Amino acid sequence: MDILLPLVIALTAAIGAAAPTRPHAGYTLRFNVAYRTPSRGIFTGNLYQPTAKSTRARPALLVLHGGGWADGSDYSTGVRFLSRRLAQAGYVVFNINYRLNRQRGYFPRDIRDVKNALAFMDRNARAWNINPHRVALVGASAGAHLVLMAAYTPNSGGFAIRQRFVKPAAVVGYYTPTDLTQIEHLRGPMRPLVLRLVKGYLHPPHGRLTLALLKKASPISYVKTAVPTMLVQGLGDNLVPPAQAFELARKLKARRIPVQVVKIPGVGHAFNDWRDAARRQALQQVETFLAHRLRH
Repeated sequence: MDILLPLVIALTAAIGAAAPTRPHAGYTLRFNVAYRTPSRGIFTGNLYQPTAKSTRARPALLVLHGGGWADGSDYSTGVRFLSRRLAQAGYVVFNINYRLNRQRGYFPRDIRDVKNALAFMDRNARAWNINPHRVALVGASAGAHLVLMAAYTPNSGGFAIRQRFVKPAAVVGYYTPTDLTQIEHLRGPMRPLVLRLVKGYLHPPHGRLTLALLKKASPISYVKTAVPTMLVQGLGDNLVPPAQAFELARKLKARRIPVQVVKIPGVGHAFNDWRDAARRQALQQVETFLAHRLRH
């Protein structure tokens, strides 16, 4: 087996390198690019590259889907729409998969997956014509939790990876669970679902959630090392209460870390529907935030 392992890794890398590419209006799309080898069909993403010529290295985005740490993929409607839109705006976009609960992607393994994808983008900066110092992370729901954790946490302890990468310049979270300790105060019909999702993700020893574990897995615990942040929050969200975004913003402001909260009135916990005016206006604000943080 030890003799065959280098061959398996080489073949996996070759398959990733030969991922099919399709042209689209304003960008090309390359499927199933492996950011770890062997990829196991998990550590892959779809790469969106603008077709317009650029003499300067482009800003880039790492995009993550939601799904309660248990479901979803880089083919989810919301992240596909967002990736296309931002690639057409001139960003190189890497929309990735990460380990889910059923793939043993328990905390903090999937956070290391995100950091490995960042390191992969660093290694391919010249080939992809991107500036590794102008990279932002964008995520939805559980993906938003992961991008904040990857951007905020130090590369040490359980969050460490061996590869070097540049700390992201900014992060954007849609419907972000920022403080998992608040599940104890959640009321209403969504409480059993939220408890099940969080417990399934944190995979606590002996099946018991502790306050220390919930704090360790919460972005709000790492504001000292946070980066400029935008939080997009539906005010009708009964899965991730809006108060979580407001409290994180308050703590970031106290640290003088740039933060913006985009409030969408009457909208619940949903990322896939972009038809209404309020969500499109929120997206315009995200684009303005990214342009300010990455293009200047």
